[in-house]
Amino acid sequence: MRESSLWLAEQPLAESGWPEQVMEDELPFGIGFFSVCFAADRVRVRSRSHQITFSSEDLIAKRPVVVEPCLHFNGTCIVLEGCKLNELEIRSKLRYYAKGFAIRIFWQGEELPRPHAKAVLSGTDTPVGFVYAPGIHTRKIPQGCPNFILYCQGLPVRGFCSFFSCFRDDNNVIIHVDHKRYRARMPDRSELVDEIKVRGDFRDQLNTLWRETLLQEKAYLDGFDFASSYWQIARRTGCLDLMCDVPVIPASQISLFTRQLRFDYQAAYLTRGSWK
Repeated sequence: MRESSLWLAEQPLAESGWPEQVMEDELPFGIGFFSVCFAADRVRVRSRSHQITFSSEDLIAKRPVVVEPCLHFNGTCIVLEGCKLNELEIRSKLRYYAKGFAIRIFWQGEELPRPHAKAVLSGTDTPVGFVYAPGIHTRKIPQGCPNFILYCQGLPVRGFCSFFSCFRDDNNVIIHVDHKRYRARMPDRSELVDEIKVRGDFRDQLNTLWRETLLQEKAYLDGFDFASSYWQIARRTGCLDLMCDVPVIPASQISLFTRQLRFDYQAAYLTRGSWK
C-alpha cells in the first residue's frame, strides 16, 4: 500500500496501478477493487503495517485519504462497515468464488475451502491451461461422461456448460484456462469468447491426455485388466484403436450374438480365439 496521505486522490479509478509488464502478463479488466464501495457505507483496508478507511462519497469526490500506521497484519484484511449485503449471501458467494482461487481466503476468521485451486490438484500444464481429470490424475476411473468446471485467473467461468449432462462429482474435469489464449467476457466472466471453438479445444486436449494415460496403462496391464478398466474410456475419447491388438472384448460390449460362442463366466470375457 502506498504510504501517502493523498492515496485516493492520486489513484486512478478502475486502474490497477501495476507495472506495464505485470499488466501484459495478467491482462486485468473490470473496475476491480473499487467495486467494494457499492457494498458498504465505509471500507477499511489493512495491509501489512498500514491501513486506510474511506467511503463511497470519498471515492466519488476524490477526497484525500490518510494512510495510517497499524499493527502489522500478514496479508490483506478488508472490513465493510454498514454493509449493504446479506451476511449469508456474502458467505455463500465467497465460498463459490474461493473454490479455485490461488491465495487463501478468510471470512469472519474462517478459512474458506479451495478444493479446485491449482496448488491442491495434481494436474497437468497443457496448451489450453492447467487440467485436472479423474482417472488421469487419480486412480479412480470415472464412470460416465465428464463435466467441465472452468476457472479464469482463479475465478469461475459461470456460464460455461458441461459438454454432457452428467454431473457426478468424481467426473469433474477442472481446467484453469490459459487466460492469454482464452478471454472471458466482461464484466462478470459469464462465458468465454468463441465458446464453440473453446469446447472443441478442451475436448481434444482431454482426449490427448487420455491417450497418453491409456498407452502407459497398456504397457503394464494384461489384456483382460486393460480392456475391463478402459474400454468405455477408449470409446468416449476416440482411442479404441488402442484395443485393436488386445486379445479380448468385454462381454458388456456385445449385445447381439449371431453365432455360437464359448463364454468364460469367471473372467466375463469373450476371447477372440473362442469363435467356432
